[in-house]
Formats: sequence, C-alpha cells, structure tokens
Amino acid sequence: TRFFHVGGIDTEDLLRLQGRMVELVELPMRRVGSLRTDFQLALLAAQTGHNVVLQGTHGNNNLSHDGFARLASLFRSGRVPTLLREAAGVPRGRRLGRFSPVLHYGIYRNLPPRLHRAVRRLVYGHRGWADLSAIHPDFARSMRVDERARASGFDRVGLGRRSIRDGLLQRWRGVGRRQHHRPQRALMEALCGVQVREPFNDRRLVEWCLGIPDDQFLRDGQSRRLIRRMMKGRLPPETLSGPRGYSGLDWHLHATCDLPEMRAAFERWRKDPGVSERVDLDRALRLVDAWPKTTPLGRRDHPEYLFIRYGLEHALAVGRFIRWVEGGGNWGAA
Repeated sequence: TRFFHVGGIDTEDLLRLQGRMVELVELPMRRVGSLRTDFQLALLAAQTGHNVVLQGTHGNNNLSHDGFARLASLFRSGRVPTLLREAAGVPRGRRLGRFSPVLHYGIYRNLPPRLHRAVRRLVYGHRGWADLSAIHPDFARSMRVDERARASGFDRVGLGRRSIRDGLLQRWRGVGRRQHHRPQRALMEALCGVQVREPFNDRRLVEWCLGIPDDQFLRDGQSRRLIRRMMKGRLPPETLSGPRGYSGLDWHLHATCDLPEMRAAFERWRKDPGVSERVDLDRALRLVDAWPKTTPLGRRDHPEYLFIRYGLEHALAVGRFIRWVEGGGNWGAA
C-alpha cells in the first residue's frame, strides 16, 4: 500500500491542468474534483518507473455488485419470507430501521414509473439530473434536457423493476456512451507518459457477470456475495467484510480553499450572456455564500449535497470552457 498527498496542487495549478485537458480533448471537464488525485497518482507512477495504472472503476457494476436489486425480483414473485431474510443484509435506513430495505428495494422500486417519480420527488426529495446539474432551467427546457436524459438512460426509474442482469446491462450501455474518464486518461498519458486501464471494463468479464444468477450477488442476507467468495483468503477481512466508507472526502476541504476563486468567476460571468444563459449562476452563488463549515456526507446533512459536491465544479468547468471557445482558445478570456 502506498499513500500520497494531494494537497500540493493549488487552485492556479488546478486551473492550468484543466486548461491543458480541455486543449487535449476539446471538451468541457468532467470529474474536476478528482483531478488532483488523478494527476498526483500519474506522477507517482512515472516517478517509480511505471507507465500503466490499473483502476477499479465500475467494479460495482460486475464482480462486486451489491445484489440489492434482487429484493425487487423477490417481491414481484411473492417470495415474502425470502425477501425478509435477504433484506437483513441490506443497510438499514434511519427512519424505518430493518423495514427500510423491504420498502425501498422491494416496494418502491416496483412502483409504476410515473408513481415512482412522484414518490422519489415527494418522499426522497430527488429531482433526477437537476439535483447535480448546473444547467440553467430555461436553457434546459429549450434544449429538452429532461426528455433527452430519460432517452439516454440517465433516469434510473425502473432499473429495480427488472432482474439484476437487465439493470447491469443498462448501466454498461450508459458507461459506453458517456466515456467519463477519457479526458483524464488523455492528460495522464500526454503529461506523464502513463496509460490508464480499467480491467473491470473488459468485455469478457462484463458478459460473464451478466450471465450469473441473481442469488450469487445476494444470498442468505450477504450482499456482494460473489466478490466476497472469490477474494476470500486473497484480500484482508477488513476489505471484504468491513463497513463501507465514503470516498473522496477531501472534496469539501479543497472546495473550501477554492471558494474565493469560484465566487469571483461566477460573479464575473453574470455579465456574459454566453455563460449566464446556459449555467445557473444564481444557484451557484447562493450555495457558495451558504457554504457548510463541516463536510456533509449526504442529502440528510445538506439538502443540496449533490450540487455542492458536483454541480459547482461542473458550473466552473463549463463556464471556463464556454469562455475559452468564445475567446478563440484564449485562456485569458476565461
């Protein structure tokens, strides 16, 4: 195990990296918050004589899938005793305790799509892509973003109403369309000479996992059953059976340091119709001014959790991309 520090990249360095990435792929940035970690990892690999980095991205979509969607299948088939037994291995909710998995995965996931969306909004407070997108509402309506999001598979309503296999298959179709990590891979290879590969994206592995019965992922109350059995004796017990934590918790620390630059950019762009018509700058500024002092871990800690964690960085990245394009490739205009 090798630990490394990512705090050495300040805001100016981060903006320079973002600019180089945009020049390489001519696309707005995604996953801005992980750029510090990605770049430091590439530097460490190059310094130690390695030119390939293997990532575990998307492993939860095959070998380490939790199997919770099996509860929806059990409810549809009327196997209530089995449903209750299997739900014992699913994390419990704060409000309803041990009955939360049954209600959420068994009943809620089996509601008709229209009723499912209504409950998702009224009870859970979810608004779909609007929870984390910085796009201006008027621009979203004119571009039919809601309809296009559903057509592209972004709206996950109904995933739990089918088998685990169908749910995984839809996820992989989305992964293939979006190409999340292409800019990061291009930056690592161009600047550090390091290739990034994702073994869990291997087509043979994906197809093999799509043919596995649902109970191999969840049985006798044990979730992620497949990976736990395969890695028994090969991974430490803490990794296989320990409580799952939170990834990327340093996002709040780094974002807090970047707040002055973010606010200045958002205020400056309010005078630019190219940005202000596309990006919801009022929402971004409101949340920057009401920034939480401690790190929120989810929606229960902050009602706009997804937006302050992902939407703000997307707003900053897209705004800079628009200014760069309209400025003829001049970063001074951004």
